[in-house]
Amino acid sequence: MSMKLNLDYTVYKGHPSGRIVKSKGHRDVLAPDEVLLKITHAGLCGTDEHYKSADMVLGHEGVGIIEKVGAEVNTFKVGDRAGWGYLHNCCMHCDQCLSGNEILCPQRAMYGDADLDQGAFASHAVWKADFLFHIPESISSAAAAPLMCAGSTVFNPLHTYVRSADRVGVVGVGGLGHLAIQFASKMGCEVVVFSGSEGKKEEAMKLGATEFYATRGASKLQIGRHVNHLLITTSSLPDWNLLLPVLEPGGVIYPITVSEKDLDFPAMPILGGSLRIQGGLPCSRGLHAKMLRFAALHGIQPVIEEFPMSVEGIEEALARLEQGKIRAGLGLVLFVPPCRRSEQQQRAPEHSISSPRSVVQSPHAESAHREKRPTLPPNPSFIDNAPGWNEDLATTSEAFVKADRESTTLDQMAQKTVDYMQSHHDPENAQTHATYAREEIGGPLGTAGVGEFEGVVGKDDLGPSDDVQVESDGRVVTRRVARQETTVREGQANV
Repeated sequence: MSMKLNLDYTVYKGHPSGRIVKSKGHRDVLAPDEVLLKITHAGLCGTDEHYKSADMVLGHEGVGIIEKVGAEVNTFKVGDRAGWGYLHNCCMHCDQCLSGNEILCPQRAMYGDADLDQGAFASHAVWKADFLFHIPESISSAAAAPLMCAGSTVFNPLHTYVRSADRVGVVGVGGLGHLAIQFASKMGCEVVVFSGSEGKKEEAMKLGATEFYATRGASKLQIGRHVNHLLITTSSLPDWNLLLPVLEPGGVIYPITVSEKDLDFPAMPILGGSLRIQGGLPCSRGLHAKMLRFAALHGIQPVIEEFPMSVEGIEEALARLEQGKIRAGLGLVLFVPPCRRSEQQQRAPEHSISSPRSVVQSPHAESAHREKRPTLPPNPSFIDNAPGWNEDLATTSEAFVKADRESTTLDQMAQKTVDYMQSHHDPENAQTHATYAREEIGGPLGTAGVGEFEGVVGKDDLGPSDDVQVESDGRVVTRRVARQETTVREGQANV
């Protein structure tokens, strides 16, 4: 059965003008196999740049915290961190799906083609639980976001086609390239990096490269042993005449970057070297989960720069991406600016005694906050059902709780207790219960004024820190509260 949501949430969409538009999304229900996430981080990918003029919610490298789960979901629970990438859904029964290649399903639902009303650039999203991934504990949410697509895109060919003894060439040290270097290095490969200038050499070597070659202005590359695999991770296609000669015969080219231009290869090097061109997409689900575990095990971390999740933040990040004003190996991550409360407090109930939303700022509240609250004696059996009774509220030292309690007169509280006990539980002893409520639930008698009641206030009703004088018959009690002497007798309270 579907769960009613009636949720309005914020989204950031593309526009024909190329500007980012803040808008509203809405979800009426949560299907049994879906989860609701509050998005905390989103990676900015080159693909997002291609869709910024489309009327759709942008972003596909999302990470967030699960706030609600559908009735049939048993793989996630509220409070879990989860992420998603390019693939949203598939048919589950075609040959590709049954062989674990859901990313190639003819009926696949992917970013840019389906679910255009939601994305990672938003406050919330609803996705099928089967297409979400648990984030390993050792990977922060900010670092996990670029792994959802960029990490998945480079891991797919490396895991599928590369062996540990191979020499892997990586063209570019950008968002894709800096992750490809790390993954290939941790897989045991020799990593040969090609980049435009020497300025990125130090960065590449720190990430795990074994060799580095600058290509700008070069007519021929002298690299020693050739490479078995060549991953193209740059935003534009390279000079094939310069790079094809570095490939070992039978080598494979992986053009994993997104380019609107045609692949224009010279024929003879391809034919004479028996070279292959291997297309590819991000991982299917099983391999995506392995990628995250591999990254956690080997400490693979995207190098990131953060921007706020806002119109201004998204536009600034896109401008940096388009103009190439990002340093080598940098992933751009959008984040939701933190609120005053921690993640644990945000997942807590709406009102929490230990973590109040705000504290009443008043002299009375401050005074109450400094006062040491006495421990209550064991409660009579009636007290669990007394109106408004909450043991946490009675014993807490939080200022806002005490201030709220003392704003109700003791006469009102006592009368409510009398009425309740007479009609529900113990009419014969209702007045005694009222006395207990007046003394222990209601707070200091100094706020009561004069109130008429019947009953006995005995020494067992008082806390250990009270200044007390009890007469032998137990019927007269002197208590000093806030520098005022209060005498309580059967029948009347005089302040």
